[in-house]
Amino acid sequence: NYAPPSGDYKNWSKTEKGGSYYFDGTTSPYFKVDSNAALALGTGDFTIECWFKPRAINKYHSLLDSRTTDNQAVPLIWLHTSNYFYYYVNNASRIASNTYVRKNVWYHVMVTRSNNVTRMFVNGHYEGQWADTTNYVQGGDWHIGQRFESQSTGNAAHGYLKDFRVKNVASATDNNDITPPTKRLTSDSNTILLVAGDTT
Repeated sequence: NYAPPSGDYKNWSKTEKGGSYYFDGTTSPYFKVDSNAALALGTGDFTIECWFKPRAINKYHSLLDSRTTDNQAVPLIWLHTSNYFYYYVNNASRIASNTYVRKNVWYHVMVTRSNNVTRMFVNGHYEGQWADTTNYVQGGDWHIGQRFESQSTGNAAHGYLKDFRVKNVASATDNNDITPPTKRLTSDSNTILLVAGDTT
């Protein structure tokens, strides 16, 4: 399975675009990246992005959870039971997408901070922003596809995920729509973390 920005699955080439990882919505399949100082995003610019295709809707899909406790200055990204993407920091929802998510469609989700403004984009469309002066701390292990504690089917991602990337630069600096990636994401000098999805 691959990640066409238009949802046009049949025209997506694994060779050119890369594969994806399947999360089956149970407690066990998720990635855990050990907590380390590089993942403390601090007060600077950053970008967190990935492709996700849900296989179920009307449930929580935890795409990123790096907390050690509920109220913590770390980033969370999830697909809510309402079928909208949410960005969550310090025990509060900060940005909710306007794009209604459907089952079996690929979505490029990007959260990026530039000059203390954090914005969300879904499939290239600007979704909202938050005046963000947070000093992001190291937090705990980065859970990709599951909640930070009490792993359960209720919080587990159920779908395909690829190209989860974190960078220490902003990928958008205004509210204009962007062009989602058209090739597999790669690492560069600004990349902190890349889970490329070169499998299935």
